[in-house]
Amino acid sequence: MALNNKAACLGALGRLEDALPAINRAVEVREALAEANPDAFLPDLALGLYNQARCLAELGRREVALTANTRALTAYTELTKRWLNAFTTYSVTPASYKHTSERCQPDGLIQVRVTG
Repeated sequence: MALNNKAACLGALGRLEDALPAINRAVEVREALAEANPDAFLPDLALGLYNQARCLAELGRREVALTANTRALTAYTELTKRWLNAFTTYSVTPASYKHTSERCQPDGLIQVRVTG
């Protein structure tokens, strides 16, 4: 988390070139941790990849940013699958899933049962 905080501080100061190595190292560390224990560390990896993509995009490195963003989306999709049974109400769901039932909730959210 310290690397991510360092990168965030550098980015807030407008020093994106200096922030990028910290973000890259944070992603490397989180990849190793998520490989060893995905339930504990996959959320951190997904967030790190998202931050990496955002920084790369702001630096104009759009192709590399797209790769990082795609990896973040893959990680978030995996989290959705892993945690699906823990939650019943979603405000956003991946369009690629088949919805077997939907109904509006009083708070405006849609409850979705996802299969596949």
